[in-house]
Amino acid sequence: MHSMLPDDTVKPGLSILRRIRQVLAGCWQLILMLGFFAIGPVISFVGLQSPIVTLALSVFLILGGLCLQTDRRLGLPIAPLALAVVALFLLVAGASLYWTPDMDAAERQLIQFAYTLLPIACAIGVLMRLPDRLVRRLEWAFIAGILIGMTILVFEVKEGQPLHYWVQGLKPGELSINTFNRALVGMAMLVFPTVGLVLARGQNNLAIVIPVGYGALLTQTESQTALLGVAVGAIVYVLAVRLPKFTPWMVGGIFVALSIGAVPVAFAFDASGLVHADWLMLSARHRIEVWHFAAEKIMAAPWLGYGLESAQATFPKAGEISSILPHDINMVHRHPHNLFLQIWYEFGAFGAAVVMIAGLAMLWRLSKLAPRAGQAGIATFSACLAMVAVTSFSIWHTWFMCTLALALFSVLLLARDPLPVVKPSVSTGSNADDKAKQPDPENPEPAGV
Repeated sequence: MHSMLPDDTVKPGLSILRRIRQVLAGCWQLILMLGFFAIGPVISFVGLQSPIVTLALSVFLILGGLCLQTDRRLGLPIAPLALAVVALFLLVAGASLYWTPDMDAAERQLIQFAYTLLPIACAIGVLMRLPDRLVRRLEWAFIAGILIGMTILVFEVKEGQPLHYWVQGLKPGELSINTFNRALVGMAMLVFPTVGLVLARGQNNLAIVIPVGYGALLTQTESQTALLGVAVGAIVYVLAVRLPKFTPWMVGGIFVALSIGAVPVAFAFDASGLVHADWLMLSARHRIEVWHFAAEKIMAAPWLGYGLESAQATFPKAGEISSILPHDINMVHRHPHNLFLQIWYEFGAFGAAVVMIAGLAMLWRLSKLAPRAGQAGIATFSACLAMVAVTSFSIWHTWFMCTLALALFSVLLLARDPLPVVKPSVSTGSNADDKAKQPDPENPEPAGV
């Protein structure tokens, strides 16, 4: 593809404007490479700063797409589906301001949604039109950054998080376990796009080592959320490779069931008596109590919910809803610890339907990508789905949404991967004919957005 940038070589006689354009294009490419390389290290020890990388990449992608596009016949580089999903979500969230119990917090959150999600949606369109040569460079930069990030996490787990203490200027014992768990969860979102990119380069052994090794590392930490995500993602990845037609339907069916049945499932868990099961971890037992409380509140306002940021404004202290924790425990929940229950709580059945449609649209798009990208994308979707179903973090946290966006960016890089897939074929006796059947690595078939 040659729609975004001029050629790298400067020919004699080119105008000053063309030379300036090429210099700017080179700087733009370098910035993007540094940005994709930075994803791994930033996630690994300053995970809360992932919005800086995400928004910087989005802004530079948009600026380059608008200023450096040379073929005006192609029109603006936009992704209509991404923009439509974001616009619909903002519309639902904005409408809920009329009945939210905390208008100020809801307005701030809506503004944050807008300046975070709109640039990301616009950047997706540019990402799908990048030149093939630049795509390869960005992929290598991303892979290198993720491997370095994982190495940093190994060091942090083994040595007691010295980098986290140093970056935040904390004394020994002052680091919150949730801070380190954010880094582990963030990296879990990026494992399977990395696996897909490594597989595309024929490094099958490394592709196996990455999720297995990271999963083994997670067993030495307290992040059950990240471990669950990697385990689910690995299983779905294998299924996507072995059963490519069945797996998207399976994942979609589970997603629909969770979207519709989150409230009944919460009641069922409470009725099962697992809250008082001594063999179950205390955090898991209390999670069931939180889900049950959220489900009861949802049933009182099932259609439109309580409005944006209502969970943070109305959730009581943990001891007030628990039969297994001390009544005076100093812990306040700010969300239902479950994506689907939080959507139902704040936006009701209408919001749950919107999220379900958006998720199914994403799955449909992933299933239409080239096999390598589709497999990695569905595995990433499943890993994230598993984590947000039991997450200890609010789904509205900016670092969480931006890390999800980085995972999507990396899957789309794989969708644009210009490396050819050469299948064995029987020679017809004509070398020219055989060569004509091979895909052109510089000009592959365009990938769907």
